[in-house]
Amino acid sequence: PRPPAASCTKEAEKASVCKDGKSLLNSECGNWRDGRSTKDAAEQRRVLAKCMAQDCQQSLKGPGPTGNSCRYRDELGLCFAYKEAQSWCKESGSTFCNDGGADWAASPVGTAASAAATKWTPKADVPLAGAAAKTSAVATYSCACLKNCACKGSPLTCWCASDADRKPVGAAANTFTWS
Repeated sequence: PRPPAASCTKEAEKASVCKDGKSLLNSECGNWRDGRSTKDAAEQRRVLAKCMAQDCQQSLKGPGPTGNSCRYRDELGLCFAYKEAQSWCKESGSTFCNDGGADWAASPVGTAASAAATKWTPKADVPLAGAAAKTSAVATYSCACLKNCACKGSPLTCWCASDADRKPVGAAANTFTWS
């Protein structure tokens, strides 16, 4: 369920937090939010994985003129996509903004020592939606994120900035194996 349209105030719209009652999210997160109830279990997991990859990348952007963060999220736990939204949430204290915590972002929105040190984590124990919730053997799913890494292919191959970055974060981190 998403927040009622009344929660999306004119001030929140001006700050790029929401529009027409919906949170402004990264593209794949918007796709997941709006389409998950019509997708099968595999497609719900696939789109959420893409969403969490976008949110993970956003969590690492940090301070600066083009920096962003993912301290503040919508009621589904998805990052507000715009830097202005993150700043507005910090200043306004709006209940439309769900705060992951000061350590989920570097300055000026949070207190993490650097963007790489943020405590942002991907979604966990996400219930399947729609018909998939009734037909799938697995009722929930979780994600993991490799911060400062890039992955592609099948089987999955990942390259990380350092050996220290080869540690996944998130509830599904224990399911990740290196080849």
